[in-house]
Amino acid sequence: MLENFKSQIEIYTIALEWLIYEARPACYVKFQPGLKSMQPHEIYD
Repeated sequence: MLENFKSQIEIYTIALEWLIYEARPACYVKFQPGLKSMQPHEIYD
């Protein structure tokens, strides 16, 4: 029971990370080291 629960959590975590990455690329970009100099309005436009 607990093992099944753990693997479900992993699947949901991966799915959530993928959804965030796919749906909000602007948020993801914010954390890329090469783009720290960008202004917030440049990221979100």
